[in-house]
Amino acid sequence: ALKDNDKAFRLKCAQSAFNAFIRLRDKRKGCVSCDKTSGWHGQWHCGHFKTVGARPDIRFNEDNAARQCSRCNNFLSGNIIEYKKTLELRIGKKRVAKLDEQSIRKYSCEELKAIELKYKAKLKDIE
Repeated sequence: ALKDNDKAFRLKCAQSAFNAFIRLRDKRKGCVSCDKTSGWHGQWHCGHFKTVGARPDIRFNEDNAARQCSRCNNFLSGNIIEYKKTLELRIGKKRVAKLDEQSIRKYSCEELKAIELKYKAKLKDIE
């Protein structure tokens, strides 16, 4: 209960659960941005097509996230040109274009807690 109204904490927990779900959801896929296969033994990240900094409103949109190698995510700024090509093949150009639609979105602590619990449950379902 102490942390229920701590927005930074709630956001961190929700993002952590979402990212873990995306990494597991895509575990049979290679890096969204390069030729690393699912068998690569480096560190896997949850890469966002539209960055969390630029588009916090879609940070929990499953179409906006994919399993990505640490090199592409950290050192190549997401390797976005290749990311987009792969994403369009995976989900289609219409859904990728929809990520460009601007919206203003602020999350309440209650919503963040609900997002965390949703993705923890989805994670359990596919584990």
